[in-house]
Amino acid sequence: MPSPHRQAALLLVALLLLRALPALAEEHFPLYESIRPNVAFWEKIYGSVSENTSLLHDRRDLSLVYGSVTLWDKNAPGATAWNKTRLEQATAYYKDMLTRLSTGAQPADAEEIRIRSMFSGKNALGRMTLAADNIRSQRGMKERFRAGVIRSGAYMPEIQKIFLGYGLPPELSYLPHVESSFTVEARSKVGATGIWQFTRSTGQDFLNINEAVDERLDPILAADAAARYLSDNHSKLQSWPLSLTAYNYGANGMMRAKNALGDYERIFREYEEGYFKFAARNFYSEFLAAVRVAKRLENDPSLALHQPPLVKRHVVARPSYISEIERVTGVNRDELRRHNPALLPPALSGKKPIPSGHALRLPLNRGRFAARETPRQTRAGETAAAKRHNISLSQLMRAK
Repeated sequence: MPSPHRQAALLLVALLLLRALPALAEEHFPLYESIRPNVAFWEKIYGSVSENTSLLHDRRDLSLVYGSVTLWDKNAPGATAWNKTRLEQATAYYKDMLTRLSTGAQPADAEEIRIRSMFSGKNALGRMTLAADNIRSQRGMKERFRAGVIRSGAYMPEIQKIFLGYGLPPELSYLPHVESSFTVEARSKVGATGIWQFTRSTGQDFLNINEAVDERLDPILAADAAARYLSDNHSKLQSWPLSLTAYNYGANGMMRAKNALGDYERIFREYEEGYFKFAARNFYSEFLAAVRVAKRLENDPSLALHQPPLVKRHVVARPSYISEIERVTGVNRDELRRHNPALLPPALSGKKPIPSGHALRLPLNRGRFAARETPRQTRAGETAAAKRHNISLSQLMRAK
C-alpha cells in the first residue's frame, strides 16, 4: 500500500503532466467558429449569471439574448408557480415584439430599437418571424457551478489519473461539471445517477448495480466507467466533439448523424432527426464552456477546494455483510458510508451482503486496517481476527 506521501507524489506527477499538455485541448477539442456564440453563452451561464436570473434567448442562435428575468429563490414558498408565470409573461412580451417588428413596423421605443438591431442584413424580417416562435429561457448557474468546483477538489486528481491511465485527454475529467456539478447524489428525471449521470441500462454495462450497491454513486468507480464508455464512443466516432455529444445523445444516434452529414459542424448546424434537440446540440459547447470556467475558478486563490481523502481501495473478495467489514477492519459504519456512497441502505443496514468484486474505500492508517502497513503487525492482526471472527483481512478483501 502506498504511503500518504507516496500518494501525494503520484497526484503531483499527474498534475504536472496536465500542465505539460497545453496544446492537447485545441487539438482534440476545437472551438469551431459556428459554436463560438454558444460557448460564450454557456460561459456566461456558468460563470456570471446568478441562479435567480433567467436569460431569454433564441433557441438556435445563442448570440440572440433578448433580456433577463429576476426569479424568486427556487426554495421559496410559491416560487415555482411565480417564476413560471413571470417567464411566460416575459416570453410573450418578446414574442409579440418580434412578431410586430417582422411585419416591417417601425420600432416604438428604445427596447424595440435594440431588438430590431439584432436582425440586420439579409432576410431580417423572415428571421424575426422564425425567432418569435423560438424563444427559450435559461436559468443561471453561477452559484451552483462554483460550489461544484469546490466539491470537485475531492475527486479531480484521482479522476485525472484515471483518464491519463486510459490514454484519454485529461480535459474529459471536467465533464461532471456539465452533468451534475459534482453532486454525488444527483439523480435526473429519467433516472440518470451520480456525478457522471449514467442511466441504469448504460451503467450496468460497466458497473455493479444491484440491491446492495449502485456504483454509479461512487465518483471514482463511475469515472473509470466513464473513461471506458468515452473511449468506446471515440473508437466508433473518431472525434471528441462527436464522442462527447454521444455521451448525451447516444453513440448509435451520433453514428447515424455522422453517416448522414459527416463532420461535427454540419451535424451542429443541420441535423434535425430523432431526439437531437437543444440539449444534444449544445452539449459539446457546454463542455468547452465548463472547462474554461472551471479552470479559471481553480486558479482563484479565494476558492478553497475540497481535498482528496486519504483512502485506499480494497476489493471485497467474497460477499460480506457490513458487520464483518466493521469487525475485521475496525472502521465503523458511519465512516464506511461516508467513504463509500455506492453502498445502498440494504447493505448499510446489514440486510444484504456487499457483493464480491466491489471496491471499498477504507481510510489509510485507521483501525486494524492500518496493520497492513507492517507485515509483522498484519500477521498479528489477522491472527486475532481469525480467532474472533474465523476470517482474516486478506480473506475478506484484497488491495487494489
